[in-house]
Amino acid sequence: MGVLRSAGLIESALGLGIFVIAQAEQIKPRAPAHDPLALSDLGRDLTGMETPQLHVRKHHYTKAQPYLLADLWLPQHYFDMLPEGADETQLYSQLSRDHTGLTDLSGYQIITIVRADVATAHLLGVTFSEPVARVVSRLFDPEGRPVIAHIAHIRCDVFTAEISSVPTVGVTPAGSAG
Repeated sequence: MGVLRSAGLIESALGLGIFVIAQAEQIKPRAPAHDPLALSDLGRDLTGMETPQLHVRKHHYTKAQPYLLADLWLPQHYFDMLPEGADETQLYSQLSRDHTGLTDLSGYQIITIVRADVATAHLLGVTFSEPVARVVSRLFDPEGRPVIAHIAHIRCDVFTAEISSVPTVGVTPAGSAG
């Protein structure tokens, strides 16, 4: 810890713990972004995703308050096709569809409520162990190859989810007239 502190990579706060400072987050990791251990929250590794991959970490704010921390992985090839700065106003899934030729993407999303670890709590401005929503998603091309992987942590005090689905043809939802 002393080495990290003297390198200016961590700071401590009495009674709160030790935190990685913003400058340290700018250092490129030595491990590849597709390291299966680093992506264990995705449920499996990114085998099949084109390499090299780019890892993007974004903080989203509302009224100067952080509310979302997102980690996203996508092939460098696709990232290079995106207009510079467009990710400030559009989602990567939308940008990928509009600028890379990727169409007919399929995917899944898993939403769970978890307790914030120390780093997530610090970055979102919540207390350690406070509930946060964790959203894990992946998008696949028509051949089933992963093209985007995403993990987001969202403050529960601003998180809402609305899910709707269209019933399969020939299936009548329960409680409705045939």
